Amino acid sequence: MNILTQNIEKRFISCFLYCLNHDHRHYKSASFYLGLIVSIENRIHTNIRQALIMTFEGLDKDFKTSAERKALYYTKGKHPRTLMTLYGEIYFEREYYVPKKGGEGFFYVDRQLDLPRRDYYDPLIKSMLIDYCGSMSCHRAGIMVGKLIGERLQHVAQKRNLSISRQTVRNVLLACDIDNSLEPSDPLKVDTVYVQMDEKYVASQGAQGKKHEIKTAIVYTGIKKVGKHRNQLMNRKVFATTENADHLRRQLADYLSRHYAFENIRHILVSGDGASWIKASNEELRLHKNIQTSFTLDRFHMAQAINHITPCETERDILYGFIQANQPKAFKEVCEALLIRYPERTATITDKLGYIERHWKSIQHQKHPLFKGCSVEGHISHIFAALFASRPKGYSTVMLKKILTLRVMKANGMDLKKRYLENHTNYFHRDFIDIETSLKEPRNNHYQKTWIREMMRKINNHDFSNLKYI
Repeated sequence: MNILTQNIEKRFISCFLYCLNHDHRHYKSASFYLGLIVSIENRIHTNIRQALIMTFEGLDKDFKTSAERKALYYTKGKHPRTLMTLYGEIYFEREYYVPKKGGEGFFYVDRQLDLPRRDYYDPLIKSMLIDYCGSMSCHRAGIMVGKLIGERLQHVAQKRNLSISRQTVRNVLLACDIDNSLEPSDPLKVDTVYVQMDEKYVASQGAQGKKHEIKTAIVYTGIKKVGKHRNQLMNRKVFATTENADHLRRQLADYLSRHYAFENIRHILVSGDGASWIKASNEELRLHKNIQTSFTLDRFHMAQAINHITPCETERDILYGFIQANQPKAFKEVCEALLIRYPERTATITDKLGYIERHWKSIQHQKHPLFKGCSVEGHISHIFAALFASRPKGYSTVMLKKILTLRVMKANGMDLKKRYLENHTNYFHRDFIDIETSLKEPRNNHYQKTWIREMMRKINNHDFSNLKYI
């Protein structure tokens, strides 16, 4: 490995010296540095593309000449393939093999590298698309990844437009099968768990105007200060679903059972806007006889209701005072007086008065020493509304579920590129004889371990001096 590293270093140094000695005359002094960097980048990318082609074709050639291939498969000629990589487009040829005992043919290189048939973009580019789709729209993700392909520093007038179309990004999303399960960890030993719940409605496609409902839950163990005016939720995890509330509760129950020590939990504090499914979740989360659960109406929806009752700041302060003093009768009497004062707002005042009365007990839970506030509206805004509701666009059920999964994984700090590449498999039917099963003799294991070293030896000994640099 040291020899290989030294050879690579020598090649890069040689490339740098070539650019320094031959390209400086093409640039003015003011742009010499940029021109030098662009020239080096062009030559490095050209070398990498050539190395990829040699490696792919060499891998195929080694398998073609192996005893195992000759015993099991026929060759049916070479077929070309074009593949877009992060270093630019490459063109190579590989053999098509057919099992002697019958079965579907295959390309060995495509199978070994997990390159789906007819795919133009390589798995690494697709993993970057998946990663960007976790934080932005498909259109924007295609533009951002396109900027990373090929020579990045080339002048705008010279650089090809390699932006990936929205439809292509959508196809990658629909085809991806990514594991969104949380990584196992040691059970958290805490006595209080906080659960914030809310929903978000998203415009739909082909559903006769009916909107999708995203039910959301935020689970955490406390709040810590990370700045002068900034707090952070501790051990935060985000859960969301387009299914019913039971599906979300099962996610929560499974997470709590796997990542928390039940015997240590004493309190589960649920907070939200008071929807019936949230109140029901308060009871469903009592997963152990020693756990006490309680529901608290968040301050945002309480303040929103009071602001709707009256536009007068003085009257609002009076209403807040009665809530703080836990005097529901006095609160109702003031609202009845406001009905007389604002007869044109009768429906609104009556509706919001009923809302406050129904949740009076849960509003008083805001005084509980364990209650730390509720930030679920901020989570809804930044994680979901920023993408799904900030532009006039509808989503199909399938596409919404795909993007929602990526969005939640991103919010939970998962590496989407790594997850995609770990779960990436090709789309070939594998009903032919398994090559890996047939290659179990010591000689074959040696073949599998040494082909990379052999290819790198060929690359190191190759003369790149005659390459036509871009």
